[in-house]
Amino acid sequence: MGNSYSDTYGPRPLVLVSPPVGVIGSQYIAQQPTILYLRELISLSGEEFKIKDSNGTVLFRCHGHFFSGLSQKKTVMDMFGNPVFNIKHKVLSFTKAYELYLGDNSQKLLGDIDTHITMTCSKMTALLTTLGGTACQFIVKGDFRVHEAFIFRGDPKRGGTLLAKVFRPVTARQIFLDKHDYCLEIAPGVDMALMVSLCIMMDESYKD
Repeated sequence: MGNSYSDTYGPRPLVLVSPPVGVIGSQYIAQQPTILYLRELISLSGEEFKIKDSNGTVLFRCHGHFFSGLSQKKTVMDMFGNPVFNIKHKVLSFTKAYELYLGDNSQKLLGDIDTHITMTCSKMTALLTTLGGTACQFIVKGDFRVHEAFIFRGDPKRGGTLLAKVFRPVTARQIFLDKHDYCLEIAPGVDMALMVSLCIMMDESYKD
């Protein structure tokens, strides 16, 4: 990314986060370092894409359409088709802002997310309620245009914890990768579904 974040955090290995960081569900907390492969949003077609781990196992499913005037909600499902979370676009917001909900309805709001994008840097700030019921800030910093970013619990300038990295694969060694796929590397002890939700909003904020 050519900035201090990539220089500082790019080479840094992800380590166990303890106590675990969970927002969407304890069943989604990574037990070991995990790499997921996501598909960049590239059309309005609504074609479903699958989010897989490094073994090719499908963990989540999502439709690949952008938010539009007809669709201001995106639902992500587990491998069995059960709704895990949904994202709603705040249409009247002055910034690119979103709401994150549990499941497929609006009964349980998990928190609000705001994004700020410039030509040189992108930032997403999420204030979410953890599984323990406390408010927690998550920050995503990087360059959303090329899918390179770092996800922190708290402000990295004030000792925030590195939870995940987003990057393009150097090579497409895995047969299910193509030019529209990118990687999400998650530390053990971190809610994988939460990290996926932030990546989807990152993608939406740039394409929106």
